[in-house]
Amino acid sequence: AGGNVTTPGEGTFIYDEGKVVDLVATPDAGYQFIKWDGDVGTIVDTRAANTTITMNGDYSIIALFGKTETVTDGTVDAKDMADTDVVVDGTATVSVAKYADNPGGPPPIGFSALGKYIDVYVPNVTNVTQIEIRLYYTAAEVAGVSEESLRLLWLDGTEWRQCSPYSGVNATATDGYSGYLWAKIGTNTTPTLAQLTGMPFEAYGTPPVEYD
Repeated sequence: AGGNVTTPGEGTFIYDEGKVVDLVATPDAGYQFIKWDGDVGTIVDTRAANTTITMNGDYSIIALFGKTETVTDGTVDAKDMADTDVVVDGTATVSVAKYADNPGGPPPIGFSALGKYIDVYVPNVTNVTQIEIRLYYTAAEVAGVSEESLRLLWLDGTEWRQCSPYSGVNATATDGYSGYLWAKIGTNTTPTLAQLTGMPFEAYGTPPVEYD
């Protein structure tokens, strides 16, 4: 959602081994190209909308686009495409995207993934004091998971880690959702504002405790 792969197009293509193929992603109005996802090992620059890939095997490549908006002390509402709001204290251009699948490794031991993978991209945080990410969920999505245990995790490049120290869950029903997970990102949090250069987040929880 949010754009197209204009070169070589969208579909299945066959090339000779070693062929260098142009990749061009074109976003729709109101969206921004975030990155190339999938089998990206031979892509020259995964963050560039215009780049190349060397064909050394069979690859599946996806262009990730984010809903983009510039706000001052306001909210980027991306619930329609990613079940997400981003609340900005200050001024920033924010892009929110949704992954089709897990962009990282397995969840931490004891946690279960809800299958809601998002990306938040804020290239310039000079005029930002804090950003709050809210990932909404429905009752069906958290069936079998303790709602109180829900937390927003971020991908540090190799593993999923819990956002800290300011994160939690708001279990108040709103806009057709049962609640939302939240994490406040600042200069001294994990992750920090400076790391929001296209960062995956995911909702995780633990099974409810059963007593005999």
